[in-house]
Amino acid sequence: MNEGISAENESSNRRKRAPLDEENRQIAKTGLQELGLPAERLLKHLIRVGEVIVRGNRDFHRPEGMSRQDTLFWLDRYKEKYLNISQERFQEIGGSSHPPIDETYRIAPGMLEALKELLNAP
Repeated sequence: MNEGISAENESSNRRKRAPLDEENRQIAKTGLQELGLPAERLLKHLIRVGEVIVRGNRDFHRPEGMSRQDTLFWLDRYKEKYLNISQERFQEIGGSSHPPIDETYRIAPGMLEALKELLNAP
């Protein structure tokens, strides 16, 4: 992971953060360290586009050079791990007997600022 924050700057920023913000930052930092480069690529993409909507077997907007299968694998892994990506399921008209058709992945609001800071994203 690209650590563009000096120790002094990091210490200064830590004092300014609320306890929950600091906890979110530590969770995100640990997750990025454990999950590596695919996490960075996908999370920067999510920060840039806001959300990824998966509709059945249709193609969806994903990071350049990352396959559909890899993107779905990493989204599910992040969701289960540290990075708090939310997933919402919607069903077509017809009730509960129909399978979910849309899954929307986005970074949880509390994690967004921490990830932007850690990934040096705008």
